[in-house]
Amino acid sequence: MATFSYITLGTAKQQLANRLFDPSMQFWSAAELTSLINEALQTWNALTSYFRAEFIFDTVANTTFYDLTTQGGSLRVQSTTGNSLASQLEYSLLEPQALAPAPWTGSNQFTLDNLANAIQHRRDELLAATGCQLTRSTVPAVPGRIQLADSVIDVRRVAYLPVSPGNPNVLFLDDSWSEQAYNRGYTIAGPGSPTTYLQSTEPPLSFDVNCPPYLPGVYELLTVNAGTVPIDLTATLPLPNDWCWVVRWGALASLLSHESYARDPLRAQYARQRYLMGTEALKMAPAVISARLANVPLQVDGIQGADNYRTGWQGETAARPDTMLTAGLNLAAFAPKPNGVYSVTCSMVENAPLPAGDSSPLQVARDVLEAVLAYAQHVAAFKQGGAEFQSTLPLFKHFMEVAGEYNSRLTELGEYTDSILGLSQRFESLKPRLSESLEEAAQ
Repeated sequence: MATFSYITLGTAKQQLANRLFDPSMQFWSAAELTSLINEALQTWNALTSYFRAEFIFDTVANTTFYDLTTQGGSLRVQSTTGNSLASQLEYSLLEPQALAPAPWTGSNQFTLDNLANAIQHRRDELLAATGCQLTRSTVPAVPGRIQLADSVIDVRRVAYLPVSPGNPNVLFLDDSWSEQAYNRGYTIAGPGSPTTYLQSTEPPLSFDVNCPPYLPGVYELLTVNAGTVPIDLTATLPLPNDWCWVVRWGALASLLSHESYARDPLRAQYARQRYLMGTEALKMAPAVISARLANVPLQVDGIQGADNYRTGWQGETAARPDTMLTAGLNLAAFAPKPNGVYSVTCSMVENAPLPAGDSSPLQVARDVLEAVLAYAQHVAAFKQGGAEFQSTLPLFKHFMEVAGEYNSRLTELGEYTDSILGLSQRFESLKPRLSESLEEAAQ
């Protein structure tokens, strides 16, 4: 973690209050100013990969997959709760702080259910759009169509894991047109080892395979899953901490599009633009930068890379791993699977270190502080609305320009920086989730 010590949170809050011409913190409370500065730090880190560090975890014998957000000492622990976002929404909407499970004490423009629903909808929409959080699960490999739980948004990978002595193998995504062209009798084929799975001609939340499995076993799935419904605001969100602000802006766009007194088209449009911008940025976000096993560098690639060029890697005999494979921003696998306990040093873009209290130093360099405070001032003005808010738009532009300049500088620090920061997106790039025409339309 960075070790800057030249300015404390308390001093930064006072500077921000002075910039807002509210030195006694009446219109913007001390707690709100803390929230604003924290969002500025997280947004800065999200857009620049500013905080990079290493953590160490141990492999488990015969265990292939690991969730990097839950390993001991993880630098990317997911700890942002729905209540945290609800609190920020209330600040932006000039409502009193009312968090679950307490009753709503604000105006009749909104209710706590309105806030919870907006967070829930945008949370799941963001998960679906980015595929940043993947879940590994298994379902029985039985003949016929496989029905999935209604919490599954997207299936990203399927592998057939038969009981011994069968060999695991990945299933490649295909459709009925290809099957009937090259494997015409697939619908009446006898038991075998499935090699493809079909979704385009199947009902949602299901898939079929090109032949019934010849041995009992399971299908191993990597899926994008929705969060809990109804949302529990006291629980953590299944999203990277530094990107939860995207959900907040999406929720604001929804809330300010309600009818009657809540409606504010100008601010709703701005919030929607911020949400869309954040969504596109999250699609390209890095997590894993490099990895070493017992201090020896590991090859890092996306899981789809191994599926394409090292087919059958999951069936290899357990041994000392030589490759780490990533999927989403949270999952990693080792090829071959470890045959024992190994110490893995993982270099990652870590969560932005947030100050613990007013006496804690702000972890940001001197040349970045102005941009961070400018962003916080801009977001603070959102609750004023109208001309007051619009007049702060140049502050946001300044923040983005400084972030762009830092990214340009970061690229020049190493010849292959872009490739290193793109390792976490190798799975997405090798197995795109959207057609090129839709990607171009979104841009």
